[in-house]
Amino acid sequence: MGAKPAPKFVFTETQLEKLSRALKQPNSATAYSQLSAFALRKSSGKLGSRAALALGYFDYGKGHYAQASKWLARAYSDPLVADYALYWLAETDFALGHSADALVEFKRFRNEYPDSVMTDAALQSLGDAALAANRPAEAVAALDEYSQTTQRPALLLLRGAAREQAGRPLDAVADYQALYM
Repeated sequence: MGAKPAPKFVFTETQLEKLSRALKQPNSATAYSQLSAFALRKSSGKLGSRAALALGYFDYGKGHYAQASKWLARAYSDPLVADYALYWLAETDFALGHSADALVEFKRFRNEYPDSVMTDAALQSLGDAALAANRPAEAVAALDEYSQTTQRPALLLLRGAAREQAGRPLDAVADYQALYM
């Protein structure tokens, strides 16, 4: 008589939600471990991708950017959360100091998800990455393209700074004046 194999663990959406919320608790090691084990399974499917997104976001928030990148790249395979995964992957690259890579990813985000709820945040980060990569014209182009730039003070300020860095001081002044008014 041999030992019976352990029953196969079935991961549900409810468990994913519970473990993802548990990552916010002070002692999150068990939740992280369980989510990791599931996300790394070859047969985890869409729930595994979503577990990877939760882990990537968690690691990003803790400053573990290299690990966050790995999880977020895995999460990108799920079409339902691909926009979030791409956005946070770009943020992670920017946090790692890879401004040029982040800029490419933010531009891809804008092209693939032009109507995302994260548009303003993505444009802000795109502009910051462009300025850090010393490519202010790309920030100006993206902000000029967005119809809401003049309605968003943070984006208007960013466009003014990008125009200034691009050697267009009079255009920068126009943005700063519009912001003041």
